[in-house]
Amino acid sequence: MITILLLVIAAISNAIMDVLNNFFSVSKFKNLNPMFWNQNISYLNKWADYGLKKEKFLGSSTVFVAFTDGWHLFKAIWLVSIIGAIISAWYTEPLFGWYTAPLLFVLWGLCFEASFRYLKK
Repeated sequence: MITILLLVIAAISNAIMDVLNNFFSVSKFKNLNPMFWNQNISYLNKWADYGLKKEKFLGSSTVFVAFTDGWHLFKAIWLVSIIGAIISAWYTEPLFGWYTAPLLFVLWGLCFEASFRYLKK
């Protein structure tokens, strides 16, 4: 069950990343702070004075980049969820068999598509 929950979170996070990357101006995010949510400009949050030369804070362009904009935040959530789902499936889901991968692939696709369509509008 934890594996499935983490996979759903990963799929939703992936949908958010795609919406922010490709459809921000028509998405559910369009009225939120563009300096955090609009990937076309939010990447500048990593840098002091938006100059692309000096980090805004220690690790803002590397290890702590998830705290600088929405796309990177959901990329971090996606990655943690995927890793967690793999670990969970490996250690706590002994009933998973050869059919698991196709089922999880379908679950991923359904969750991604539903989230993407909802967030895109």
